Parts: sequence; C-alpha cells; structure tokens
Amino acid sequence: MNIPASPFDLDAIGAGLPVTGALPEIAEALEAHHRAVVEAPPGTGKTTLVPPLVADLLARRAGDADAEAADTAAAGTGTAPLKTIVTAPRRVAVRAAARRLHHLSGNARAVGHRVRGDSQAGSAVEFVTPAVLVRMLLSDPELPEVGAVVIDEVHERELDTDLALAFSAELAALREDLDLVVMSATLDTTRFSELLGEAPVVSTPAVTHPLETSYHPHPGRMAADRRSRDAFWAHLAALADAAVEKSGHSALVFVPGAREVEQTVAACRTRALPLHGRLERAAQDAALDGTGPARVVVSTAVAESSVTVPGVRTVVDSGLSRVPRRDSGRGMSGLVTVSEARSTAEQRAGRAGREGPGTVLRAFTSDDLRHFDAHVTPEIDTADLTQAALWMACWGTPRGEGLALVSEPQPAAIAAAEETLRALHAVDAEGRPTELGRRLADLPLDPRLGRALLTAGPSAAEVLAALSDGASGDLGRASAPSREVARLRAVGARGAGGAAADAGDTAHRKKGGDRRGATSASDGVAVGLAFPERIARREGGGEYLLASGTRAVLPGDTGLSGAEWLAVGEVTRSGTPGRAGRAGATIHSAARID
Repeated sequence: MNIPASPFDLDAIGAGLPVTGALPEIAEALEAHHRAVVEAPPGTGKTTLVPPLVADLLARRAGDADAEAADTAAAGTGTAPLKTIVTAPRRVAVRAAARRLHHLSGNARAVGHRVRGDSQAGSAVEFVTPAVLVRMLLSDPELPEVGAVVIDEVHERELDTDLALAFSAELAALREDLDLVVMSATLDTTRFSELLGEAPVVSTPAVTHPLETSYHPHPGRMAADRRSRDAFWAHLAALADAAVEKSGHSALVFVPGAREVEQTVAACRTRALPLHGRLERAAQDAALDGTGPARVVVSTAVAESSVTVPGVRTVVDSGLSRVPRRDSGRGMSGLVTVSEARSTAEQRAGRAGREGPGTVLRAFTSDDLRHFDAHVTPEIDTADLTQAALWMACWGTPRGEGLALVSEPQPAAIAAAEETLRALHAVDAEGRPTELGRRLADLPLDPRLGRALLTAGPSAAEVLAALSDGASGDLGRASAPSREVARLRAVGARGAGGAAADAGDTAHRKKGGDRRGATSASDGVAVGLAFPERIARREGGGEYLLASGTRAVLPGDTGLSGAEWLAVGEVTRSGTPGRAGRAGATIHSAARID
C-alpha cells in the first residue's frame, strides 16, 4: 500500500520560530473542527510554518484513507493529498513566502505560487494572492483539488482578502472536509471566530528585541508643493544613511508609494534598493537578499507585515500611507496619501526588532502620532467596489446580500458600483451577472479595463497597461512595463476570441506597430471604453467638463494642453481647490480623442 509521506520536516523548517510552540494546538483545532484562528505577531513565523503543518495534516489524512481502504480493490493505489492554498495580500509577499518555504524545506516540487502573470505549480502548498483565490472559487466553487485554505494577514482588511475569506467560509460550510485557517498579526479574534462558526483561537506571544525610538519631524511631510516633498524624501534618505553608517546594519525605509520609493532611493548615499509591487521579480528578489554589505531598502507597505527584509536593525518611518478613497459626490476614486494608523506605526517599528535590538526613526512628532487613527480603515469602507460587486454577483450574492463579510459595504458605494457594472453590461437590472460579466470576472484585471480590452482587442494593451500601471500625463505616449503589455495582449486575444484578436492585430499593424509615431485617437477610444463617464470636453483655459458632470482642471505639464476632447484615465479631488477650478478636481492622465 502506498501511503503518502509527509511532505515537510516541521522540526527543520520551524527551528527558532516562536510559532512552533503553538503547532500542536493548531493541529488539534483543525482535527476537531477543521477551523482555526491564529493570532501571531510579525516575526513569529506563522506564514512560514503554519502552511506546511496544514499540508502535513492533509497528507496524514490521505494516508489514513488508504489504510481504511486496505481491504478494497483500490488497495495499493494510494490517495493523493489535497493541496493547501495560502493567500498573501501582495504579489511580492506571495513570491517571498513561497521562496522561503521552498528554501527551508528543500522540496522543490512541494511548494508553488500563483500570481498575475507568474505561476509555478506546487504539489502540497501554493501561495496565491486573494484575487487569484477568488477567481479559483468563481471558476470552480467546490475547489475539488484543495483540502485547506489559509487566509493570511486578514488584519490589513484589504478588500480582496475580505472577499476571499467570505467565499471560502461559505465553501467550508458546505465541504466539511475543508480546513480553513485565518491568520493575522493583530486581529479581532472574536469577530473572525464568529465568521468561521466559533472556530478555536490560537495565540502566539510576540518575541521581539528592545527598540529605541526617536522622532525626527520635517516640514515637508504633508506639504502640497513638490519642492518641499522632495526635501522630505531626501530627509528620509539622510536618516537612513546615518543609521547604516553608525550601526553597520541595514535600514528599512517606509514611504507611501512606488514614486516616492524611487525618489528616496535616488537621494541615498548608501547602497539603496527599491521594494514595491511594480518592480520586476529580479529587483524584488535583490531587495530581499540579506547577503552582502549593509544596505538601505526603501519600501511601500509591502514590507509592513507580509514580507521579511533580512538584516534590518533600523526602520525609518515616513508616517505616510497610500490608501484607496472614493469621492461619491464626484464619482471619482483613486489612491490618496494620508497619515498612517497608529497600528501601522507599531507594525513598521517592529520590523527593526526582528533580529536583534533595533532603532526606530520616525519622521514626525510624538504629538502627530497621538492624532493618527488608531487602526487601518477597511478598504470596503473607502475603495471603489466595482470589481468586488462583480465578483459578489458571480458568486450568487449580488450587493453582498447574505454574504458573511467581516463588514458590509456602504449602500451608496455598492449602488454606485452596480450602476457602473450595468453601464458595462456586466450585470442586469437585478444585479445578476450577464454572460459578458462572467467573462470580465474571469479576466485578471479590473472590469473596466477588461471591457475595453475585449472590445478594442489586443492593440489596446499598451495604453491599458500604462493606465493600470499608474502612468501620468498623455497616455498615448506613456510607456508601460513590456511584461504587462505582453500579458494584456495575451489576455485580450484569449478573452476576445480569434476573430476579435485578429481584428486587434490588424488595427495594431495599421498604427505602424509604434504608438509613439501614430495618432492617439485609438488610445483614447480604449480609455473611453473603460471610463465612459470620464470623456471630457474643454470648457476654456485648462478646465474640462466630464460626461459625469464633474469639472476638472488639466495641469500644463501633461502634454495634452489645448486638446478639445479627452478620455480621462485618472482624475482625483485636488487638495488645492483654487488651482483645480470650480470642481476642485485634477486630471492626472488622459488620451486625446476626437
């Protein structure tokens, strides 16, 4: 009889990890209830050790099933263990977690990962983003090859994570054999236990080294003008340089976004490496490589809890976070920079004490800290809900009605999302998904961009890639990562079908294969298909009237001055209403259209 062997050596993988002491209690909870809530602060090893524990439990059950079937005709064939799927909130974190477990286990075939545009199969454990898990569930709601789902970092309250948890909880209620584990550094254990049917809660105490905290404010932290902000990023770089020179250890700098990462890296004298989600895989791996001399790693929120940066003994904290915000009055949404939550400040600080006594340099005052919000605002309360609404409709719970969410969506926000989906012909009048809506939900991109890609064909891939990459100015001339362009072309060809794909290729050839040398009218059509409410007409000067009724100003440095008509990609509420005309809104990216 071929009884499956345990795929992981937990003693070897868990050597020195504090969460090791909690493994028996976690295993007991899963054996008795198939549910567990794991509360483990950063640095305890939960992301590294809990997934292989769960995989070993599944392998043991498969072996037990073979033993019970020993007297049947199927004896000796063996029962393959089901996979363990683990979510991490960002692509960088997914790849880093998979790489670490692969390295510690020495089992190349057992560990895999799946993120947008990059995947490697694993026989026992696969790390994925929450969006990938949602699409897996929508594609096959029973997940027949999966025996366990582990949802990590739920405290971050990202929208995709909330939905992945809600869908998985409903599946677990129907599949009694499915293990479901929720993990977090800090969480409301009572609420998550309730969502999982009063699941047992297992806690692991924090094991950290002492930290020395000091405050180094700078007037440019919340400044509106570019010169003052640039001076602030240079201030962060100087703090990091001095810390590395003094301690001989690496420093980790937290800034709100990718653009600020690059600016701070450029201002450093010490060897500095960027870390954010837009980087190519090799650059991300370089930032996470702890070998070599001390360096400065400048990161977005990706390094707050879900990614470990080795060698760090100093954290330089800007005190800023970039979060989604929706302006319901103007129908606009986007990312805005705000002061971080106090819980975020504590998480960032903890990164300095992972490997020994550390130093925390905060670029704000202690009084500032007292006025920060206590906790992170859940994305479901602030973000645009269009994609979430489509996923919930395809799951059979339009508007989230009856779905076991951590918190319910705001009525006005979900109504606006459903209105957008109706305009895209993705849902019907009752909120049920159309055939097009189901196709859009299956595409690995926002439904608006998906609709534009399916309609315009692969030739629209470059402008849509620039739009999704956050390009500013004239989208008809903006560049985008070649890998993302190739991915969108493939998605467009696959989703639109052969005829549409051929038509798109023909259109691309007619443009000469070079967007920079051709008219950008077709780029404007693609952007307009994605955001029809943002088609804009010039009203005089630099002010435009959008189809939604919003007025916005076009800055003079976009390369679009004088255009009579624009298809706007990004427009946000301005912090300086006088500069942004009567509406107080600013156009950040657009393409010309006739």
